[in-house]
Amino acid sequence: MNRLILVLLGLFSISLTAQNGPGGVGDSSINGLWLDANTIAVSNGDPVPTWNDTSGNGNDAFQTVISDQPSYIAASSFNSYPALDFNRSSSQWMQVADAPILDGTSSINYFAVVRPTNLSGINAIVAKRREYSGFNSDYAYTFFFNGTPLNLDINTANNRFNASGFSSNTNYLLSFGFDGARSSSSRSVISRNGAVIRTSSESSTSIIDSSSPLTIGLLNVADGRYLDAEIAEIIHFNRELNATESIIVNNYLSAKYDISIASAIDYYTQDDPANGDFDHDVAGIGREPGTSFPSGQHLDSQGTGIVRISSPTNIGSGDYLFWGRDTKSGVTPKFVINTVDNNLILDTKWRVSNVSNGIGGNLNFEIDLTGVVEPDGCDDLQLIIDNDSDFSSPKFPETLSLSGTIATAITEVGFDDGDYFTIVRNNVVIYDGTTWFNGSGSGSIPDLTDNCKDLYILSGPRVDLGNFSVRSIQLFGNARLRVNNDEVAIVENGIFIDTNARIILRGRSQLIQNHTGANLNSGDGILRARQQGTANRYNYNFWSSPVHRSGNWQLQYLQNGNGPVLFSPISEANPSAGDNPLTLSGRWLYTYNGARNDYNAWNYIGASGAILPGEGYTMKGSGIGTGTYNYLFDGTPNSGDISIPVTANGSVLVGNPYPSALDMNQFLSDNAANTTATAYFYEQFDTNNSHLLNEYQGGYATRNLMMGTPATADTSGLTSGLGTASKPAPNQYTAVAQGFFMDTTTGADIVFNNDQRDFVRENDATGSVFYRASGNSNPALIGDSRTTITLSFSKPNAYVKYIGLGYDSRATYGVDNGFDAIDKNDEPDGMRWYLNQEDYIIQALPQFNKADVLPLRFNIENAGNYTIGIESVKNDPGNLQIYLFDQLTGVEYKLNDGPVNLTLPILNQVSDRFSIRFESIATLTVETTALENVSVQFLNRESVLEIRNATNLSIEKAQVFSMNGQLLHIINEPKTHTGLNLSSGIYIVQLMTQNGLQKSEKFIVE
Repeated sequence: MNRLILVLLGLFSISLTAQNGPGGVGDSSINGLWLDANTIAVSNGDPVPTWNDTSGNGNDAFQTVISDQPSYIAASSFNSYPALDFNRSSSQWMQVADAPILDGTSSINYFAVVRPTNLSGINAIVAKRREYSGFNSDYAYTFFFNGTPLNLDINTANNRFNASGFSSNTNYLLSFGFDGARSSSSRSVISRNGAVIRTSSESSTSIIDSSSPLTIGLLNVADGRYLDAEIAEIIHFNRELNATESIIVNNYLSAKYDISIASAIDYYTQDDPANGDFDHDVAGIGREPGTSFPSGQHLDSQGTGIVRISSPTNIGSGDYLFWGRDTKSGVTPKFVINTVDNNLILDTKWRVSNVSNGIGGNLNFEIDLTGVVEPDGCDDLQLIIDNDSDFSSPKFPETLSLSGTIATAITEVGFDDGDYFTIVRNNVVIYDGTTWFNGSGSGSIPDLTDNCKDLYILSGPRVDLGNFSVRSIQLFGNARLRVNNDEVAIVENGIFIDTNARIILRGRSQLIQNHTGANLNSGDGILRARQQGTANRYNYNFWSSPVHRSGNWQLQYLQNGNGPVLFSPISEANPSAGDNPLTLSGRWLYTYNGARNDYNAWNYIGASGAILPGEGYTMKGSGIGTGTYNYLFDGTPNSGDISIPVTANGSVLVGNPYPSALDMNQFLSDNAANTTATAYFYEQFDTNNSHLLNEYQGGYATRNLMMGTPATADTSGLTSGLGTASKPAPNQYTAVAQGFFMDTTTGADIVFNNDQRDFVRENDATGSVFYRASGNSNPALIGDSRTTITLSFSKPNAYVKYIGLGYDSRATYGVDNGFDAIDKNDEPDGMRWYLNQEDYIIQALPQFNKADVLPLRFNIENAGNYTIGIESVKNDPGNLQIYLFDQLTGVEYKLNDGPVNLTLPILNQVSDRFSIRFESIATLTVETTALENVSVQFLNRESVLEIRNATNLSIEKAQVFSMNGQLLHIINEPKTHTGLNLSSGIYIVQLMTQNGLQKSEKFIVE
């Protein structure tokens, strides 16, 4: 019995470079040219302009004249492998630019797989000379047919010789070799099908360094005598191979192209039909009898395949090991389901020839599974060896160690001659329609610890799962997977859903995928997600789709519980009621991507318009019942990186593209460089009962990195200005299918990615919010310890406006993108924060300071009674007192005691009367009062910052900031006058006392 042993790579002191040349012989240092037609990617019959060199040296063959280009044969007579057809009548040939490795050596070897189609006249296979004129210079070698004899020249034609016995339309494995170190009488050889058919004398002791290109199908450029032949492969080595290497290359080519070679060297027999036709990616190691160590052996091979075997510790004279696989070279194997052992098995297997006495001892074994396994370290792989191709009783199920995508045997295993081997993967959970296998949960179902396992559901009936985590999901046949209500399915990578298979997200269940890059989901089956919109037929919702079909979503794909949703013509605002089938109005279906506040930028899409993943759209309610109405989204789940093209300084309606909650903090952070990092959610109020724009009741809620504020009725004049929000302020998490507006700055794409996803159930106490009419959820920020304050400003019997104040260490006293939010509601009667000469609905500061005085801007076009109060305080910093101070009257109002009713006159953008304070004027400390009286001014002529400190208050430090929050100067114990070198602009100085009181003021440098 011939047995070999394999162990972990690296246990031995012999260090070898991987041999990726033909049959596993050589690398780019000796393999100077390797042209394999199997690497050409064109269609059958197409001309071939470039034949890429796979040796690693970049010596590509090329032909720039289209009519002179050989044509591609996709399935030739060479075992159905591709070949190039060189047609003499069309003057077809190719050339390789001169390269040092191709000549100028003391020995050389060429192999070519050729089918001559017309052996009359000159048929050049390869040549490297300038021209033929007597014994011309620049003549390295030529290998060509002249009639039926095959000729070889080395350097010049002075020692030309030939071998006879060739015929047209016959497949040949041809080679020639030259070694200047041999006796002159035997320096050159020609071989056919692995057997030397002519040895000849040669006076030259080396190949000259010719500057001429290598020509294929022509003896030299402009020779005019062209080849009539098909060529499948050409191989060059810059030295003559030893006997072992030559035998390996011949066995590789023989098996691949089904060309019989001399029986004396035909060591690999598993390519025979009786043995299973393991013709492909043949490689080998061995030691030829009568040769010495190390020149007569070859101990490390991988070749064109993915299996590498090397470093045998026990190899005798004449011992060889070959292996080849049953699938064509260049086809990446894949794992398929093995129902016998309930794991996965490669769809490729290999077979071994262990020749002579058999290679014994220990060997290194590794397999490159790039494109087959994930480089995440999860895969539980085994090498299995059996004397039967069904692997039903493997002799050696041996564990493999995986580093990246390279798997290596870690303990001894053994091969016998004729053995089969392949790879299995065990990190898989399988449901076969009856029984679960390999899951970590009860009954072998998957649970949250199975994130390294792939889930395979092979058939129905439906299975219900929840709160599980797997690496991928594969559904076949009529498989049905339903995710339990309020639970989550977490998938690290992709999902495949077969044509008749289904994944159903029940109720508030969600799907999370964690991979990076593009969407990995595939298949013609569907995932079903659901979301509820308003039942009020007059009210808009802003939507997005969590699924797509062929890359986009169309509203005609939408369903309810009775089947597809229908849409009326655009002329019908109120289709007939009834939900079997449900007909919605086709009039209100729009997207938006254009200039800000441009009513004409709404784009009508209708029921069949393409909506990109991540793009938002509008749709009005069903008119069925009251409250909400349930819609179903069927398609391929969106996942991975999604980009929405935008214009600079515009607005775009986008939306949560995933079947899970969207973390707005992460989304806004990811887009902060190219947007205002503020999201605006439209809510149409419950009381709205009209399709007329000027009668609409609704407005925009706001969310940025600091906090959210509820919607305020739009009083711009376009709509009625009436109504009150029923939904709370948007929190950190946005619901499935929720649309919202973003304002752009640079014009770079808005991006979504899987890092922005989270499992947060809608309408839980800490859940996400969908902005439809009705509903009284009151969500809070999850795990957010920052202090936020929401103030309300209401006009009796009209509307309520909200503004927010929050504290975050990333904010400054200037304007901070993503933390301070511009007010999008342009009502005639309103209260806002006033920053940088603009109106803001949210203001963020770095930390709470009770000495802060925060100005408010009032615009009152309609004099009357108004109410100001505290809507909410989250994470009170400690005994928080909030005062509204009226600078004009000197009166303060403690808002903690309840809302304040004020009779306000007409105020035209007044920003110096009212402010928010956190300390009563009546109880201000002496130091606080003194700090209030300190002022600053920049003296432009002298470039000096003047601190006017009439009471000589001890100021410990002054810090100067730019308006974007950048700290520019720190002045310890500042004097009355401090010189500063500042460019023109607006700056902020923050004064701090020894007791921690702070005051910030702006100053202008001209």
